Amino acid sequence: MRHPRGMTLLELLIGMVLGLGVLAAMSALLGASLQSWRRADAGAEAREALADALDQLDRDVRLAGYDPTGSGLAGIVDASAQSLEVEADLDGNGMVDADSEEHVTYRCARDCETLERVVGRQVMPLVSGLEPGMFRLRYFDERDREVAAADAATRATIRRVTVRAATRDAPGLPLRELTTGARPLNR
Repeated sequence: MRHPRGMTLLELLIGMVLGLGVLAAMSALLGASLQSWRRADAGAEAREALADALDQLDRDVRLAGYDPTGSGLAGIVDASAQSLEVEADLDGNGMVDADSEEHVTYRCARDCETLERVVGRQVMPLVSGLEPGMFRLRYFDERDREVAAADAATRATIRRVTVRAATRDAPGLPLRELTTGARPLNR
């Protein structure tokens, strides 16, 4: 009768090497999955920040020119492809307080990689990481023709403002572009 033998040292070493190989492969797979998840999460945060910034800009455009006392507010004070300045009499006192939410400026800063909202002397970066050259404000009149908002008379004809902006999740990945538009409700 044969006595059962245990494992030899060689069999034990081969089993350990195979087990370590499987463990290393699982660790590599987990690491790649976590890295992909982090990239996707960062991209989602960038897109959400951009969407929130454009929603805020839309709200301020809709309020532009709100003038319950009929004092003759311009609504759109200044406008270009990279910046927009709006005003509204939100408290109904017949005047615009330049240091409050009644006077708001949006502008592209740092080589147009950051969109800022300026209220009075307070500058708030809304979104960073804009793709260079991919932020643009456009202005349209009542016939939906694009207008260049160079002077006060031309700015008075603006009935719709659109904005296009884009970010990248990471270098080499496709652009994530958002376009939105709003009409000043008081025009």
